[in-house]
Amino acid sequence: MSLGIKIRGKRENARQKLLPATGSRQLKVQLAVEVKFGVPSKKCDNYGICQINRTDDVVAAAVELPECLNCGKAAKAIMSLYSGNRIELLFPKSSLLPKVRAAVFGSLRFEVEEDYLLPDSVFDPALSPDEEWTFKSGRYFILETDGFYFINFQ
Repeated sequence: MSLGIKIRGKRENARQKLLPATGSRQLKVQLAVEVKFGVPSKKCDNYGICQINRTDDVVAAAVELPECLNCGKAAKAIMSLYSGNRIELLFPKSSLLPKVRAAVFGSLRFEVEEDYLLPDSVFDPALSPDEEWTFKSGRYFILETDGFYFINFQ
């Protein structure tokens, strides 16, 4: 059975780095989030993660609102947090504006320019994990399937 997975890149172990967490990794939390792209210290310019907030609706189709100044720099995703500070983001293509898809996911590499510490406000206080979660600076492969973009931040 094919999942329609495309991997572009020269690294032979790219597939291993992109696959969902297995083995001794334990899923701690899974949330619907909205990711604002950019760098916090640069007022959300450039590349990376500027802000993450909880949301309710991940799969709704993207709609550009005329009064929204930063709509082109945000997307909804499912965020999975695993033991060992492993973070994964799954972006439904249906929730992406075309300009976000081109700018953020076009090269199938996601760059985090500076570390981003996930704020406690993302979590439900009753379910908040004991660990801190940080998106480390670096370049990450993007796995593209027919309906999603998947990024493993490890």
